[in-house]
Amino acid sequence: MSSDEFQRWARIGVDQDGIKYIPVGGMCLINYLVSRKGNSILVGKVNGSEQAEYWKKNAIYLHRPQIWVDKWFIPCGFLHFGEDPEERAKVLLKENLNATAKSIKLSSVLSYNEKSEFYPGFHHWHVDFIYDIDGVELSKKPDWWDALEYVSLGELKPEQIGMAGERVLKRITGES
Repeated sequence: MSSDEFQRWARIGVDQDGIKYIPVGGMCLINYLVSRKGNSILVGKVNGSEQAEYWKKNAIYLHRPQIWVDKWFIPCGFLHFGEDPEERAKVLLKENLNATAKSIKLSSVLSYNEKSEFYPGFHHWHVDFIYDIDGVELSKKPDWWDALEYVSLGELKPEQIGMAGERVLKRITGES
């Protein structure tokens, strides 16, 4: 069976048989929250050992340590089916960061595909909604983060960013 046999329009819907038309190589819809202070952005390190239940509930694949161990995360989260990305950004700000902001504004949508690591011969499609959050007020760092801090963009390298956020970092820094 070749990937040509599964070529379909990017239409995801339901019918009496349930969800259909999902890309064989997978598809992710992810929100990223970008908070800047000067030439730094807010990033965190996942506390996956002590807070595994929180991250599993929020679809961070702890069984794939290459995407999170010793990696910086641009705060992010998957969308639920049918969820408004802006509403999800507000939830992430409140629940994932334990923060408030003066404004949340969609600054960019990044769409790309890459060869699937798990389904050879197919591609995985990413659609990233990038939100700028200004005037962020962080409360106490949530326990599910080992670190949550502003790091200079000059110090961050794409390979240091977890959860497929390396392309988002390149977009932020103007490399893409």
